[in-house]
Amino acid sequence: MSVGQGWAAPAAKVAAQWLLAAASTAAFAIPVAMEGPDADAGSWPTPAEGDGIHAMIEETWSVPVEVIDSKGAQVTQRIVATALREAGRDRYPLLLLNHGRPPDPDARLRMGRVRMAPQARYFASLGFLVVVPTRMGYGVSGGPDVENTGPCHRKRYRPGFEAGAEQVHQVIEAARARPEVDGQRIAVIGQSFGGAVSIALAARNPQGVRVVINFAGGGGGDPERHPGEPCDPEQQSRLFADYGRMARVATHWIYTTNDRFMGPYPAEWFDAYRSAGGLGHYHLMPAFGADGHQYFSRGLAAWSPLVEAALRQAELLPGDAPASVQSTP
Repeated sequence: MSVGQGWAAPAAKVAAQWLLAAASTAAFAIPVAMEGPDADAGSWPTPAEGDGIHAMIEETWSVPVEVIDSKGAQVTQRIVATALREAGRDRYPLLLLNHGRPPDPDARLRMGRVRMAPQARYFASLGFLVVVPTRMGYGVSGGPDVENTGPCHRKRYRPGFEAGAEQVHQVIEAARARPEVDGQRIAVIGQSFGGAVSIALAARNPQGVRVVINFAGGGGGDPERHPGEPCDPEQQSRLFADYGRMARVATHWIYTTNDRFMGPYPAEWFDAYRSAGGLGHYHLMPAFGADGHQYFSRGLAAWSPLVEAALRQAELLPGDAPASVQSTP
């Protein structure tokens, strides 16, 4: 499937199907104990009268998706998505969080129901309905590994990135069908492989998506066997240029100086994207811990001001005039 073709029909198709699945959705008020790969200490705070903290509502959705794999075969199944929002509002802007891809197949199966609990809770506290899909081939969703891009010496990134983007697009359309979702105010954020998936999604210009934020996005990284040298970075540069020719959504690319997966190449990928017509800002952050690739998962306090400014610039947060977000050289 080439860029820009064949996306609208599957995404629209699942919206109606999702309404049938909603009857089986499990909803429960927080607090609940954390579990799985996104576990952290403690539980959601219990609101006390007059303290200004709202209860959180977490739901588990079952969303039918349909994708084309790297061999051109159609694959259809349901995937699990976790949704989190603060109680007390009639409508919410929507925010999608897209997980990465562990190199180890067993690790992908152990991902469980992906929640990104600290990050989801933070964005829910800003007023979003946050949705975290566990994509096909990962954790509780299971199924074939449609995002497999092949061995390092023979990478094919496009089918993998686009299979992920197709799933996320369909989850967005399912969410937009819900009455509590403001379908014209949407943000998409992705980490690592999920960041590249998010940029691939930007090339589709999905209805209602105002900003896409890519943390450490790319593929083919292995910090143990070839630190800082992702497989075939030139192919990724060409692919991101293709996406830049299509995308008209504002994007932010956030990387660190010590990313052991992607190394220095993301700056070249962003330049290719921008040179082809893509809209965006590149933010190179200082070294973070032993491996800056973990910036999104472990550096919330460090990156939250930048991300809030980007969300406010997209007029997705309450406040005065849109903030100015500065790029780094």
